[in-house]
Amino acid sequence: MARRFTSPLAFLDRFFPRREEAHGIVPSSLAPLRRRLQVYRSPAQNYSLGGSLTLTHNLGGVPDLVQCWLECDTAEGSYEVGDQILYSDGATGAARGLSIGRTSTQLNIRYGTLAVEIVREDTGTAFVVTPANWDWLFVAVRFGI
Repeated sequence: MARRFTSPLAFLDRFFPRREEAHGIVPSSLAPLRRRLQVYRSPAQNYSLGGSLTLTHNLGGVPDLVQCWLECDTAEGSYEVGDQILYSDGATGAARGLSIGRTSTQLNIRYGTLAVEIVREDTGTAFVVTPANWDWLFVAVRFGI
């Protein structure tokens, strides 16, 4: 089945290839940026409402950017298995969504006690995801500029 969404890491992999994948060959115009760009990519993470998670990123400093992605494991809400969506918390003050604390060594994630809501692809209306049907992927980037 073809994925309808771009992998959260596709941009980085395409424009900033990992050295081992590129066999040490990086286009000269990107080489200075690639040397300073540090990226942490978490493995898929399960979650539970009200739960917490600590991930060690080893970036050597506080990340400049953290992205949260949801990956569908069981089809629901118009999404198919394997679909990945960038999570954008639109919480309205209730204990929904998640928060992320950043330190020089870790990401400290706390999930809300009520729900995680996303927007349906087909209708644009909000729906509450079933925790067992989705995994979280976290990407932390330190620019080192």
